[in-house]
Amino acid sequence: LGGGVVRCAVMHRLTCFVVLILAGTSIGQRLFLTPTHTEVEKYVNQSYIVTCGAPYASGLSWTGPNGQIINATEGKTLHIQDRDGHYLSLVFETIVRDHRGNYTCKGSTDKKFQQLTFSLIVVKPITFAGPLDVQQTNVQNATEGKTITVKCEVSGDPPPKVVWQFKGKALPTSGRFLSMTNGLYIKNVSYQDEGVYQCRAFQVTKLSSSMESRQITLNVQHKPRWVDTNHSDKDRAYGFMGGYANITCQASARPWADYTWTRMNASLDTNTTKIIDEPGRSVLQVYMENRSVLGPYECAANNSLGEIRKVVDLLEGTKPSPPIRVSVAGVGVETASFHLHAVSNQHVIGYRIQFVARAKRIPIDRGDYQDVYTSNGVPYVIVNLAPHTEYSYRVATRNNAGLSDFSPVQTFSTRDPTTGDSGTSIVPSPFTSFGFLLTFLLKRTM
Repeated sequence: LGGGVVRCAVMHRLTCFVVLILAGTSIGQRLFLTPTHTEVEKYVNQSYIVTCGAPYASGLSWTGPNGQIINATEGKTLHIQDRDGHYLSLVFETIVRDHRGNYTCKGSTDKKFQQLTFSLIVVKPITFAGPLDVQQTNVQNATEGKTITVKCEVSGDPPPKVVWQFKGKALPTSGRFLSMTNGLYIKNVSYQDEGVYQCRAFQVTKLSSSMESRQITLNVQHKPRWVDTNHSDKDRAYGFMGGYANITCQASARPWADYTWTRMNASLDTNTTKIIDEPGRSVLQVYMENRSVLGPYECAANNSLGEIRKVVDLLEGTKPSPPIRVSVAGVGVETASFHLHAVSNQHVIGYRIQFVARAKRIPIDRGDYQDVYTSNGVPYVIVNLAPHTEYSYRVATRNNAGLSDFSPVQTFSTRDPTTGDSGTSIVPSPFTSFGFLLTFLLKRTM
């Protein structure tokens, strides 16, 4: 079959007739699209080519969503390209939002008019305005008692739906909270509104869906608020004669609070007191020289948004006895755990475990320490140790009045990270420092 002429060589005439019928009616009778999709979804700035035709098609044309014939052959973001007279391509060089809609190919095959249509869905993807366009996280600030809009401006087409989460939970956009086009409106901001917010945008089309999110940390400027010190009595502090009592003043504040100490509306006696300022708190250290240092001490915490005051009574307490049993419960590569037992009826609230790597060859009283607190029989753990290292350690008991003398020095070794070996023997029956405790008690009665 060639050039529209049917040639019969050594064939029966009926065979030639069948071939002629096939050539005239079946081949090239229908227009088709390549690709064949009748609905196509593309993002803005993408490209796309669709070809319409058939082997013997003629009079082909493309019309756009406005019903007008597309005639441009080059130099436009949308144009046509003729292919051998029987096929006509529609070329989207750079897709824009105005390209969305129905496109129809019209033409004839075997003198019969036909047309095919496909729908182009153009999606503008989710985008975030401002710094969130290029940053996954963002920090914003608010002031307690005022209103704020947590900025998260989202755009796209179809318009995305924005859902807010706070500290990992869905945030109801009612009451003090309102989701707006440019962000989350919060009325009468509280310091409890401080934290991490998720701005999540969902976009759904007829053929697909997508989600983008941004994380926003909201810092709330607020006046000082007292922080409970979990391991001491509120508004009371204790010390024993000859030792030092620590009175802690700790407040949550943004910006940081400044602390001042007074006693009975007067400045402190520098011979018996020392102020130790640390990030977020202030510690007043009082030398328990005699009973004259007992009584009320006042702490004030203030920043640009307000001030709070607190009176703490310093009372005489009893120095605790050292622990009566100290043993290693287990060791890891960077950890060690201990069984610790104290004399009963001394209101023990914890222990101080002091330790030093033996290879450093420094006195143990200059070593590091970690404070641990009573845990109902669970072994006491210290962390951030060096792997495969031998340590010397000792333990003191803590109550509200302070620390006891330390137990005798013992040793343990952390495990080798490769082999898991340790030079420490885990003894079921713990070491008993009864002799040390007896000496300590005798000294106190002399």
